[in-house]
Amino acid sequence: MFLAPVVRPTKIVTVGSTNNVDLSTVANAPFPVNVLCFVNAGVGATDPGTPAFRTGTAWREGSWLYIENNSSITGATGYTGSTGSAGSTGSTGSTGSTGAAGGNGHGGHGGAGGHGHGDHGAGGAHGGGGGAGGAGNTGGAGGTGGTGHAGGTGGTGGTGGISFQADYSSVLASVILNNKSALVGGTGGPGGAGGAGGPGGPGGPGGPGGSGATGGGGGGGGGGSAHGRGNHHGSNVYSNHHSDGYLAAGGGGGGGGAGTGGHGAGGGGAHNATHAAGGGHGGNQYAGGGAGGNVTYGGNSGHSHIHGGHGGHGGHWHSAGATGGHGHGHHGSSHAGTGGYAGGPGGGGGAHGANGATGATGPTGAAGATGPTGAQGSQGNSIQNNSNIRYINNGHTSGPVV
Repeated sequence: MFLAPVVRPTKIVTVGSTNNVDLSTVANAPFPVNVLCFVNAGVGATDPGTPAFRTGTAWREGSWLYIENNSSITGATGYTGSTGSAGSTGSTGSTGSTGAAGGNGHGGHGGAGGHGHGDHGAGGAHGGGGGAGGAGNTGGAGGTGGTGHAGGTGGTGGTGGISFQADYSSVLASVILNNKSALVGGTGGPGGAGGAGGPGGPGGPGGPGGSGATGGGGGGGGGGSAHGRGNHHGSNVYSNHHSDGYLAAGGGGGGGGAGTGGHGAGGGGAHNATHAAGGGHGGNQYAGGGAGGNVTYGGNSGHSHIHGGHGGHGGHWHSAGATGGHGHGHHGSSHAGTGGYAGGPGGGGGAHGANGATGATGPTGAAGATGPTGAQGSQGNSIQNNSNIRYINNGHTSGPVV
């Protein structure tokens, strides 16, 4: 008994310049067939996820494939890598320095002591007012913000597409490849762009303004003068006589107020008097006033004693000076010692200076650097499912064979 051989029809497929070839679709054979496929022009792919040439799976039981490549079959280039992450914001700049304090106000001058004369006098002069404290200086500008951080590295490019894929099929009798030219896996995709550099950090806050300074102390008032008249009389065996005398005492000078320039004043003079004494000089910078002049004359019932007022004490910081003392006269019954004149009032204390303004905010920091570009992807496979292929020839392949 003889069995007739199975005869399959033969179909010739010629592939020209095209993309994304699926041989089973191109052959379109609804029955078992012998396919002679000749690739005579370049074949490519439009997407790295699709092979440039594949045998396909729409075959009938017992089909046989012969594929002869006479050109280049090249996989698609891989996808571009993802963009790197953006860098983080730079740090905030440092706070500015505190402004310098203002200068203290000057001290007031002491008032001059009143001048005394034999038959009249004068009150002490007013003490000078203390100067206002200086305003604080503006705070320092804040520091520059920190530079933004560098962007992240771009992602690695995608793997290139497959050149030739022998799809697994249980119904195919055989896949025979005669590669006379080149099977080239797709180029790896370019690396992703580096991430944008982070924004510069905000400038630091300005420093606080300096404190205002203390006002100077007022000068003390000058002491008042005094004047008077006394007599002296007596007798002996030859004569009986008496004499009159005019007395004058100057007031003490006021002391200077606290602060630079707070000078004490001179005491009042004593003029046109038989007996006279001037006042003392006041001290400098928050010091006591000078003593008033002191005069005594006469005897028996005509005795007189006068003294000028003491100069007022200079004021402490931001405080008024003291009023100068009154001049005084003390007398007996024969001639009256004239009462002294009033001392001058002390000068007022200087006002406290204003605090300085807050410093300016510092400038924003520089933007960070752009991150580096990612690495290129790997080359795609030149042959996929190599174990499903019988070779007549395998000329040139570029890319892994798996």
